[in-house]
Amino acid sequence: MRLVIDYSTSYFHEGNPTGIPRTLQSLSKAIHEVSDWPVEYVILDEEYKHFYNFSFKENKILGRYNPKTNDIFLSLGAAWQHACYLDAISDIKKSLHSLIFLIHDFIPYLFPHFYEDPKFGEYYFRFICEITALANKVLCISKNTHNDLIRLVHDESIKTKTSVIELGSDFCEKKQISKKYLKEFEIPGDFILCVGTIEFRKNQNFLLNVYRRILQDRKDFPFLILAGKVGFGNNQIEHQVAYDPVLKGKVKIINCLSDANLKLLYQNCLFTVYPSLYEGWGLPICESLMYGKNTICSNTSSMREIGKGLCHYFDPINYKELKKLITKLAVNKKYRVQKESEICLKYLPSTWKDCARNIIKTALN
Repeated sequence: MRLVIDYSTSYFHEGNPTGIPRTLQSLSKAIHEVSDWPVEYVILDEEYKHFYNFSFKENKILGRYNPKTNDIFLSLGAAWQHACYLDAISDIKKSLHSLIFLIHDFIPYLFPHFYEDPKFGEYYFRFICEITALANKVLCISKNTHNDLIRLVHDESIKTKTSVIELGSDFCEKKQISKKYLKEFEIPGDFILCVGTIEFRKNQNFLLNVYRRILQDRKDFPFLILAGKVGFGNNQIEHQVAYDPVLKGKVKIINCLSDANLKLLYQNCLFTVYPSLYEGWGLPICESLMYGKNTICSNTSSMREIGKGLCHYFDPINYKELKKLITKLAVNKKYRVQKESEICLKYLPSTWKDCARNIIKTALN
């Protein structure tokens, strides 16, 4: 057998990888490291509507991909970004041993108002229906995504060919950065960390409204760091942080972070907050727990799966719940440290290599 990974999503992504591009990058590296079978990479050329071989090591596109009957084709990224994807995959499907497709979530279809083009959700759903019909096996990154799939896609074969895998939470980049480099971020003291693209769905605007109320009562409250790129529907958060007299000097946005810098923030924050409205998984929750940090997160979708009872949950539109949790963890050091010890004892993180092995096992089964 030969494993063939479609690396298009990560290849065409600009800037530091986040979300699905980061997931694909981490999985690709891990699969290469743990597989007993040869691993190849391909890139989709939209102009010619064909897949081309790609050198992961040299970051270079090679000749046209010629599928073989022993090829297991792994489509693990954001395939729907390519208008010609279904045609291209249909052309090679008959020559493959099997096609494995990974579903991250159904958010565009369930919540079209989260996106700039509200019609995107319908396109996305049609794409998922068509490619899951083509796929020999379907993987979901959470039980919640699996439940959405079964509920929304009315195809009896889906139930028998779908499995749930757990994503990794370790960082591929092993480089460590000294705590002294925190000074470069100009963080003047203790801080609370919120990681994720700054957009409507991630709900940072709600977090800022809660934080305003806290600051009105407690002027010496820890700083708030929003770590993530600015996306669509961000409620002009950059403008608020820069000019709101209450938030100015107490909230900082940091984007384009390397894995090493992100690790530095996780390691040195007091705790993290993840107020997202809906997730397919919720990687920052895993990462926070992996570093033994308390995590305040929403009680919706997949986020309860990740926490495994170790997170502090709240309704993502309940102001009083979030205010109470943030204040307690920030002010009560004894309670915070006690909970950190509990996390260190009980949390068993999944690595990208664990995830890669599960994908390979499912593919070969």
